[in-house]
Amino acid sequence: MKALPWIVASLGVGVALCVLWDRRSRQYQTMGGGDLHDAVEDVAETTFRWGTRQRVAGSAERVTGKLKEGLGRVAGDDDLAADGVVTEAAGIVKDAAGSLAQAASETIHNLNSAGA
Repeated sequence: MKALPWIVASLGVGVALCVLWDRRSRQYQTMGGGDLHDAVEDVAETTFRWGTRQRVAGSAERVTGKLKEGLGRVAGDDDLAADGVVTEAAGIVKDAAGSLAQAASETIHNLNSAGA
């Protein structure tokens, strides 16, 4: 089980990144401008949080997929290995969607701050 320490370390890094991203989303402070400015800022923060959740879920699915694929290969179960590849691909897509949402959130925040 040489891979177990790496899996545990990866999960720890994923949790730490989630905490950092959540703190980063909280740093956006409204700079005046009334209700519309606040509403747009709320949308940016909500989008960022959704993206963070998607990235964490995607990372978890990628790890799960790698585990399934590895177990399938060790056990000689081609169906389990193929299922692992599909799960890993789904995780990659979720991670990409989360990255896109975070980038959109930052763009919304920057545009909103520039307009204030």
